[in-house]
Amino acid sequence: PGALRNNGYHIGHVGKWQLANFPSQKYDYSRLYYGNDLTKKNEKDAIEFLKGRPRSKPFCLTVAFFATHAEDQDPVNPWNTNLKVWNFT
Repeated sequence: PGALRNNGYHIGHVGKWQLANFPSQKYDYSRLYYGNDLTKKNEKDAIEFLKGRPRSKPFCLTVAFFATHAEDQDPVNPWNTNLKVWNFT
């Protein structure tokens, strides 16, 4: 993100951050949080970034979703469609 920002990009990060301290000085916009059921919050914050970004600059937004880590106790079918997260019907 630092190299992009140094070259005129508007940089954002929304969602989880599992590394060491977040390098906030490299981002113009950041929303970090921890916990479960945060997909809607990720979506809301990503849209806020997109609506509020300077239109005169290119941008880079990282959206780190939590839903990819949904727990599934079914060892036979790891993509259990009964999970609320994966059921898109």
